[in-house]
Amino acid sequence: MTSVTILVTFLVSNEYMEDEKTAPLTPREQFEKEITDCREWKDDNPELWRILFREEIDAETFAFYVLPNETKEKLWN
Repeated sequence: MTSVTILVTFLVSNEYMEDEKTAPLTPREQFEKEITDCREWKDDNPELWRILFREEIDAETFAFYVLPNETKEKLWN
């Protein structure tokens, strides 16, 4: 990776970082956020989604799959 790429990556990631510290999300809020992110990704990349999942996996299932194990356990209980 070149230094220019690193700099651009750093600047872009900082652009979306919030200045204020926010309270940690509850497991339910984490799951809902992940669902929203997965749906957006699916809508933005429909061909890639079909290649990877062949419409056999919906965004909600994939969102649950990518959650940390401790969050999944809390949601099950």
